[in-house]
Amino acid sequence: MKPESKAKSAIVNAFEDGGHYARRFEDQFYVGFPDMILIPRGYPAFFTEAKIIDGHHFKPRLRQWVELERLSLSPKHVIPTMLGVKAGVHYLHKFAKIVYTCDCVVQQDGEPIVELFKRFYHERMEL
Repeated sequence: MKPESKAKSAIVNAFEDGGHYARRFEDQFYVGFPDMILIPRGYPAFFTEAKIIDGHHFKPRLRQWVELERLSLSPKHVIPTMLGVKAGVHYLHKFAKIVYTCDCVVQQDGEPIVELFKRFYHERMEL
């Protein structure tokens, strides 16, 4: 299993194991659609494109960015995000054409992935 695929499976499993909703979409069937829909109990739905980070930034492909932008119509209910993974640490950011790791909400030591999404919501998205 490729590192990106392994990381996505682990995220989905962590959400499901905690009683939250998670679904992974395979690229071959949903070209350009975000990799996952993640819904922490009591929070909006996160449509998330995940990338392995090599360097200090990451970005969606053009078609992925178009889909993420289309999904941004109702920010109180749907939050399109980019999730980078580097050395086992997750970097979460609202969707963008290019995402710099220094601008992300970074997973803290020992922080479960579901808690990272909740913290991101409270720090960056609450209106």
